[in-house]
Amino acid sequence: MGWMGDFTRRIVYRNGEMAPTSVIEDCQIEFLDGSLLILDRSLVLREGPLGATALSAIPGLRETFPARLLKVNECKWRSRARFERPGMSNC
Repeated sequence: MGWMGDFTRRIVYRNGEMAPTSVIEDCQIEFLDGSLLILDRSLVLREGPLGATALSAIPGLRETFPARLLKVNECKWRSRARFERPGMSNC
């Protein structure tokens, strides 16, 4: 997960636990243990302000949440991935 802006933060989970990384890019994630997750961003599922995309179907939301939150831009995509570990066959 990544948040970018005034408060930038990126969090990676692997097998349900936070995983330390050395590189996080749209096409790959490099873990400190040498593992590599290679991603192919093949399909954008949803993109735009949260208030107009993911949260638009919830009645009364505009009156409940601050406008600033509803304007947060979201980009959610689906991809194929390949996980590589040092010393392991990648077939």
